[in-house]
Amino acid sequence: MGQKYGRDELVARMVRAGELEVSGEHQDELADYFAVGYSSHGPGGFESDYAGLAAYFQSLRDAFDDRTIRRCIIVVEGNTIACQTWIEGTFVREFTQSPEGPIPPNGRRIVFDLINIFQMDDNGRFVEDYVRADNRSLLEALRAPAHADFRRSESGLLYVPPGEGLTKWVSGDTYTIKAAKGDTGGSLSFIEAVVPPGVGPIAHAHAAEDEAFFLLDGELEFLDGDRTFIAGPGSFVFIPRTRRHRFKNLGATDARALFLFTPAGPEDFFIEGGDDPEPGKRPVVWDMDRVMQVADIAERTGLTVLPETP
Repeated sequence: MGQKYGRDELVARMVRAGELEVSGEHQDELADYFAVGYSSHGPGGFESDYAGLAAYFQSLRDAFDDRTIRRCIIVVEGNTIACQTWIEGTFVREFTQSPEGPIPPNGRRIVFDLINIFQMDDNGRFVEDYVRADNRSLLEALRAPAHADFRRSESGLLYVPPGEGLTKWVSGDTYTIKAAKGDTGGSLSFIEAVVPPGVGPIAHAHAAEDEAFFLLDGELEFLDGDRTFIAGPGSFVFIPRTRRHRFKNLGATDARALFLFTPAGPEDFFIEGGDDPEPGKRPVVWDMDRVMQVADIAERTGLTVLPETP
């Protein structure tokens, strides 16, 4: 019996498995991606079966918020896949399975930079995985001093220092997520936005969340159903759930705004679908191919696109 899956299908299965490991969703589906007798070989003599791998990712999910995973530089030869993997998250709770055991949180953004070589069987299931990682650099990041003003108490208090937060590029805009649903118990999410001239999202509505904006710099044109109005610095805008809206920068300089969702949840669209910033570059407006890549995320997060008539 030959291979059941072609190259693209094997890559898609690898990407999907990584997403499930990092998100913690659909663990029964995830288990189907691994063959009986699966083994993982990591740096420093680390050896694990599937149960050990699942426990490791559980500890990672427990310790890090706003997690993302990216795979790139993918090479496929038969049933073997090699790739570079980046897993990123904000270190907010004790990490029990670091290379040197439990480490307390420091509030910093941590990147796990890995090289993976996966061996898959003819049914597209993982049989073996070889992992290469720079544990020394990882430990330096995990042990870095906490920000002097970093606070996260058992009461749920959260303080995010200036310049901190997960930043994503979304169709030309820059969004820095100061608080996501995991930080606030789902009550709200809070985001800082930079909107370049001529840029802004397509008209849309949120199924179950209200949205509010406070303008810091520049001006934004807001759509309210079918009418538009201009909001300048110091303006506050509240948009009820299900209301068709969008904003656009019609000026000549960047606009800056703060906005929040209540309850939290729509920020997952930015976290999962947004682009990672590239030093020295500016975000670009997405073309239709890029928009279609995030269609499933939009549907899952309750975002409905309602384009304006030309």
